[in-house]
Amino acid sequence: MSSNNLQIGIISDTHGHLHKKISDIFSSVDHIIHAGDIGNKDILFSLQLLAPVTAVYGNSDDFSVRSLLKENETLTLLGYHFCIRHIGTNPVANNLINSQERQIFINGHTHVALIKQFDSTSYINPGAAVITIRNKKASVAMLHLSENNAKAEIIYL
Repeated sequence: MSSNNLQIGIISDTHGHLHKKISDIFSSVDHIIHAGDIGNKDILFSLQLLAPVTAVYGNSDDFSVRSLLKENETLTLLGYHFCIRHIGTNPVANNLINSQERQIFINGHTHVALIKQFDSTSYINPGAAVITIRNKKASVAMLHLSENNAKAEIIYL
């Protein structure tokens, strides 16, 4: 992929298990974002074999994961400003949106996949990458990023 187009795999709530379809789905991504509740550091190492990883720890991650990561991360790719955290916040209600900037908020925790657009800001929750009591289908998200467009999609596993 050219430097003017990026594919970003977005994953959350793996809880120590990396679904067998992840390596195929993320095989051609340029970057991976993990929004917490990773489960163990081996998940991070497996994802790093596919692409560079930006990750945050979640509320159920233990010290072995927390010692490697932060609670919040920021990242800038192709002029888009990313804010990544496990337990999200409503960017509109909390006045976190600056309509002059192209921003992408990413969080996990709810196990509910969601993509919302607020003016120039995208809000993405990839859902949970494992099936739990709270979600009937495991999912991840794929973000197709160019200098002029950010388009996200949910992929059910």
